[in-house]
Amino acid sequence: MAWAFRKEVLLLIEVTRLNGKKFYINAELIETIESTPDTVIKLTNEKTYLVEEPPMVIISRVIEYKRKILKGCED
Repeated sequence: MAWAFRKEVLLLIEVTRLNGKKFYINAELIETIESTPDTVIKLTNEKTYLVEEPPMVIISRVIEYKRKILKGCED
């Protein structure tokens, strides 16, 4: 059971709503990231989020997430 929890946590990246509240989204569900000038993240499930972080920060977090996943596969 502990492994399942860790796996779910790994799928998430932290972002900040425009009101300053932090939350986590599933990096695997991100379909598009757009700057309008606020950053809009659209997921494959059609949910949309406005966040404070610029697109390149979100992209960097997704890349870091992917690196962690790939490193886990090597172990």
